[in-house]
Amino acid sequence: MKKYCNVYAVSAESQKHFEPAVHHETKHAIFAQEIQDSLALSKVNAGQASTRLLSAFVTLEHSIRNPCPMSLALVMSVICNLGRQNAWHIQSSLLMHLKKMAETMQQSHPWIYLFDALVRSPNLVTDMILRCMRVAGDVLSSQLGRLTWKTLYVEERLCDCLYYMGVDGERIEARRALLEAQSKLYGPCARNVLWTLTNVADDLLQQGRTLESEEAYNSALVRADAHENYHRAKTRFAALEGLADVWIARAGLRGWPSEGWGTVWHGTRIDWSALQNVSNYLEAAEQEALTWFESSGQRTLRVQSKKQSLLVLNLHSMG
Repeated sequence: MKKYCNVYAVSAESQKHFEPAVHHETKHAIFAQEIQDSLALSKVNAGQASTRLLSAFVTLEHSIRNPCPMSLALVMSVICNLGRQNAWHIQSSLLMHLKKMAETMQQSHPWIYLFDALVRSPNLVTDMILRCMRVAGDVLSSQLGRLTWKTLYVEERLCDCLYYMGVDGERIEARRALLEAQSKLYGPCARNVLWTLTNVADDLLQQGRTLESEEAYNSALVRADAHENYHRAKTRFAALEGLADVWIARAGLRGWPSEGWGTVWHGTRIDWSALQNVSNYLEAAEQEALTWFESSGQRTLRVQSKKQSLLVLNLHSMG
């Protein structure tokens, strides 16, 4: 990985890679979103989930034909997310698919050896990926400079990997540093800055710093108005869902709904008045999702699942 990134950084190919105007419209980003949607759909519609997964694998072929450290970093984060979701069969199939496609690249391309090593070491996949991502970020920072889009993009994907792997301490510090660097390069209202801000807000909530988390989410909500349509909605959705999580914590329901209402109910003193704020924020988030995202997408399905869990909790309270 070190040699690959060193060679790439000074190559003519690197000089041709300008920052995309909209990152989520790149082929590797579409691949990642299709994987996310497939995972969400697998809980409600196995047929649609399989279709979305197949589409993701087809989309991925573009990244193999046009390799670069940035697309590789996103693919690596997807592999880590599959591990977090216990989607081991999909993770294994994806690695095999990547290995086969890499073998069609020019002889001795580093991706061939990388994916071969990952396939042969299934119990070490995420650890190996984390080491590769750290090296990639360090090399690009050294060769291209820290405040460049390529370096910060790889750093952002490293933060994703740390999140999926549950490496909390390093992730929290890395995200704060990333937010500061992105803000210097892009300004306070850039889309990637706002996305990282909502992630930092999530970290603050995880640390029990509820007021600071709420302030960060509200700041993202206000700054989202610097954008329009989908880009505004993406930040608004993340901030509104985050604010719902803030009030879930205030209601005394930490761990809900992922742990289920039955887990949090017994021995927990619930602030029922706070749940009205949870309901309001989830409703607002759902409206953003239904207006701007697919009804079968992971954002829409996730917020609808939270609303359903809240309804069950309220019904249980009434006996």
